[in-house]
Amino acid sequence: MRVIKPSDVIRAVLEVWEVSSRDLTASRRRSRYLSEARTAAAILMRQYVGLSYPEIASRLGIDQTSVVYALNKERQSEHFKARLEAARQLLLNEEKEDDR
Repeated sequence: MRVIKPSDVIRAVLEVWEVSSRDLTASRRRSRYLSEARTAAAILMRQYVGLSYPEIASRLGIDQTSVVYALNKERQSEHFKARLEAARQLLLNEEKEDDR
């Protein structure tokens, strides 16, 4: 069983959201689209990598309060949920392929 790394999560989110690494991790832009991508990355990093809030914030180039808010905010958008699930499946399928 392969260990999922933060870079694996970022790669899956970049592919599903079709944003650049710079926009996801270094940009100060706060568009809804980028915020959703960062939220998805935070959720997946917490769930599959087990990073702390400060560690997630550091990886995404945002402050810890934003991470806490993102993880606690209830996402209602079906579009967000579908993209999050696509990133999750991409991440887990990569893991299965590495086990072969």
